[in-house]
Amino acid sequence: DIAVTIAVEALAALGALVTGVLLLIPTFALRALRDVPAADGIRIMDAINLATAKPIRCLVYGAALPCLVAAPMWFVDWSWRRLEERAAMMAIAGGVIYGVGFILVTVERSTPLNRLLGTATDASADMVWRVYRRDWGLWNRVRLAACAAAGALLIAAIVLHAMFAIDRNEGMCPLVTRCLASPART
Repeated sequence: DIAVTIAVEALAALGALVTGVLLLIPTFALRALRDVPAADGIRIMDAINLATAKPIRCLVYGAALPCLVAAPMWFVDWSWRRLEERAAMMAIAGGVIYGVGFILVTVERSTPLNRLLGTATDASADMVWRVYRRDWGLWNRVRLAACAAAGALLIAAIVLHAMFAIDRNEGMCPLVTRCLASPART
């Protein structure tokens, strides 16, 4: 039971990290490149994509794949033993939203748009850059929303799981135990 709670906490933390990364890219990179000529914007964004591809891929799959693996584990561990726990359904939904939503959008939308930059010619640069900025920003916001929703569900699952553990006087994860054991400051 504690292992499942720790897994949910870790995935919630990773979700927050990925959400922050996804928020930073369009906020800074695309805004900074908004007014540069299309050919320059394409070259710069292509260089950013090449430099960040491996770390982002590790983050994407390193965080999303455990969600896909953990969701069935949560279902078996929590749902069948304690159907009353809404935490189980929140954890499952968070894992599925994060895993499926994030991987599918990355593979089906973001990666092809990144590859589109490499196909731009001098004649097509303006159109490619305009489409890229519009569509990549849109799909990045979809990924951001999926990560934020999943993170919120996973955090809610942690809180509910801790509340149910308190009600049953079960052992809880060390972080929750420490928080509850610390004296209130007035």
